[in-house]
Amino acid sequence: MLYVDDGVSFDFKQGKFLRMESSCSVEDNTLHVRVGPHQGNFSAWWSQITIEVYGWAVPGAHAKLAGEDVKGTWNSTINAWQTTIPDSGKGLDLTLEQ
Repeated sequence: MLYVDDGVSFDFKQGKFLRMESSCSVEDNTLHVRVGPHQGNFSAWWSQITIEVYGWAVPGAHAKLAGEDVKGTWNSTINAWQTTIPDSGKGLDLTLEQ
């Protein structure tokens, strides 16, 4: 989970915070990464999310977001697959297949 507020006031009590829940699971050699929708009314200062998958030793992995192919890169130095995708605030489901 990611949680952000102004860090100074008690405005979070009026909903001025941003919370994003996330999860991942593996099913039939497919990794599912879910990032939930933005909760609260604190504005994110970012417009993209970078997802890094460590230990998924598949340099040629194939990824999809909402049925569309997603470009990713394999970083052999850190043994991770990486992609940067837009964050609309509505949540996302990314699948990564071996």
